[in-house]
Amino acid sequence: MIQYKHASVAAFEGYAGSSRSGFRAEVESQRSLGQLDDLLIYFDDRQAGATLSGPAAARIGKTLDSISEDLGPLPPMIADRARLRTMLASLARTLHVGVLADCFFDPGTAACLKQATGAQGPLTALCQPTLCPNACITARHRPVWARSAQEAATLLKEKRLSQLQRGILQQDLERASKVIDSIDKGQSAPGP
Repeated sequence: MIQYKHASVAAFEGYAGSSRSGFRAEVESQRSLGQLDDLLIYFDDRQAGATLSGPAAARIGKTLDSISEDLGPLPPMIADRARLRTMLASLARTLHVGVLADCFFDPGTAACLKQATGAQGPLTALCQPTLCPNACITARHRPVWARSAQEAATLLKEKRLSQLQRGILQQDLERASKVIDSIDKGQSAPGP
């Protein structure tokens, strides 16, 4: 239920979402603030020299760098976080935090929407983080990719696998290894 957000739908679009009390609007307001807080972490990490990986990395990095240039030279602690929040607000509206990658959702380029009809937002169950132009992978996602690679390597030691199973596991291992390498290169590279 949680993985496919059924619990969220039941609580916020079902019985509670139909209330005239304003509960749903309050939940959406808090969700927006959370997205903005997550984007502030992206900005602060970028200022500290962190790099991004994944198909959306160049686009998001360029946007964050542009905002940094607009703010000019800043002290280590930004005095006017409200101004920064305002500058990041439009980008924050597209941010959907994920386990394997964060989605900066653009319906025109979303790979998940090409597999489904009638969807209005990102479909996390159909996410392809190494292929979708909206996916951005950071160091925060590394433990999940590392665990995936380790599990694939462990399963490949099994002698009773069919060639098809072995091939798929090998592809998964290679994909996870590429993502991990990209994250690790970004962490050891000098700042922007």
